[in-house]
Amino acid sequence: MSLRVALLTPEHPLAGTSTGIGRYTAVLAGALTDAGHAVGTWVVGERLWRIDGTAAHDLGPGPRLAVLRPFGQRRLAAELRAFAPDVVEAPNWGGLGANVCGALQVVRLSTPILAIRPRDALRRATLPMHAAWERRAVRRAGLVIADSEAMRTLGARVYGRRAEVVIPHALAPDAPTAPAAGDDVLAVGRLEHRKGTDVLVCAWRRVHAQRPAARLHLVGSDGAGFGAAAIARWGGAGIVHHGHLADEAVAALAVGCGIQVVPSRYESFGLTVLEGWRAGLAVVASDAGALPEVVGNAGVLVPAGRPQPLAAALVALLDDPERRRELTTRGAVRLRSCFSPAGMAAASVAAYRRAIHRRLAGGWTSEPAS
Repeated sequence: MSLRVALLTPEHPLAGTSTGIGRYTAVLAGALTDAGHAVGTWVVGERLWRIDGTAAHDLGPGPRLAVLRPFGQRRLAAELRAFAPDVVEAPNWGGLGANVCGALQVVRLSTPILAIRPRDALRRATLPMHAAWERRAVRRAGLVIADSEAMRTLGARVYGRRAEVVIPHALAPDAPTAPAAGDDVLAVGRLEHRKGTDVLVCAWRRVHAQRPAARLHLVGSDGAGFGAAAIARWGGAGIVHHGHLADEAVAALAVGCGIQVVPSRYESFGLTVLEGWRAGLAVVASDAGALPEVVGNAGVLVPAGRPQPLAAALVALLDDPERRRELTTRGAVRLRSCFSPAGMAAASVAAYRRAIHRRLAGGWTSEPAS
């Protein structure tokens, strides 16, 4: 029997700029649809959008600050009642206050707001309230899913509730992955402290001194100027900042690269690792958060927050095309075998059904952290 699943997200590729959580939601929606379930997606942000397949409908403005969104749910409530879902899923920091209909409430844990360090003064001022909403949403959910064991552990510490299941994100290979032929390095993600942009820029100064022909391509928004400040401090020789690019443009840029670098100080999952493998790139990542779980033996791990080991790893791979080919082959195998959209959808539906059965039996209670 098919389910009706409503997905709430703070961003989506069809509703403007989208990072990991938006891309994940789009993949999950497609996989659930392919499995025969009815899916509706609502983007709950400064504007409210409804996504139907490949069509995006602008439903009007929403509150600018995420922390205020639980107080402006009237239009969303009407949309959800009309859709009549069996399940409403939202991340812990997006779609807050989504309990606006009688469906099973599912929270899929992502990096907590307290770990993101916004530089905007207004957002910093509202952090305590936003964190309180996150905790409330997690504690009241009928089902909590983590995207990694690292996020399950962090969620238990931050929210006081342990996720019931761990279901990794997924990414479908567009085609059989072949090793990229370029020698440049690609980094995709917002330019911010949590993503380790400063660590990477500092490390690149060492790399450029030894391999001046190589270039570092930074793809991601720098709204708070964190990346620009890092470049001003350590120098921008050999660095090209492209800003935010559409997926097609990132794929075209990756053709001229050979390495994807993920220098984050924390990742609840690390979708860019999968995207690097799909593009045929060898992956160098920090050992922070879930990255060791995701990378496995298909990449190079370096200590988080330390420029010197990162620089050494990049230079070593730039000098060793055979090692890069080996890692991209391992990455392609790992992407297909461990992170398939069909597998993610099947595991999600199984978890939904268990929680619905428990709810109907009257046996659900909030699970304390262990």
